[in-house]
Amino acid sequence: MGSKRSCEFRCCNNDQVSVPFYKSMKLDCNMMANLYIDMAIPAQEPLIRALLAQHQLPNDDIAHHLRHFHVANLDGRVIGAMGLEIYRPFALARSLVVSQDLWGQGVARQLYKRSESYARQQGVASLYLLTLTAPRFFGKRGFVEIDRSSVPGKIQKTREFAEICPASATCMVKHLNDPTHDPTQ
Repeated sequence: MGSKRSCEFRCCNNDQVSVPFYKSMKLDCNMMANLYIDMAIPAQEPLIRALLAQHQLPNDDIAHHLRHFHVANLDGRVIGAMGLEIYRPFALARSLVVSQDLWGQGVARQLYKRSESYARQQGVASLYLLTLTAPRFFGKRGFVEIDRSSVPGKIQKTREFAEICPASATCMVKHLNDPTHDPTQ
């Protein structure tokens, strides 16, 4: 792999973010300077849906939760998204997606960081998710696997949880306000 450096860019709230990259990666610092992570707007819904559909992720019910979605934009192109369904004090993380041509560039990591920060601002204490493909990614971010039956009723009643994601999906939780909490108890 190429030499390791970092690029800095600004998110929608003007937070400066440093993102490591390697020379061999497709995104360089000039491109990263054009990467913005913002809250989704209604006009982006069809673009988010299309991106989710390209990756065989649920997309028919995002309109109800669009106000809690973040989008990654690169040169005016929606290249990633992540949404939350908020049911205080809980939230269901869903629909983390990045254009395949930009996998491995740190975009998913930045989308997740913004979404977690937003969840904290919204008073979310525990963030739940179901995943078929990314338990390792979320495990690196402090999520632990749990039994679906231990998830709060508010989350179990969501369409994503009750109907859309199969029983084979890995169920995970991260307690945002108590990093020492054992979620199995």
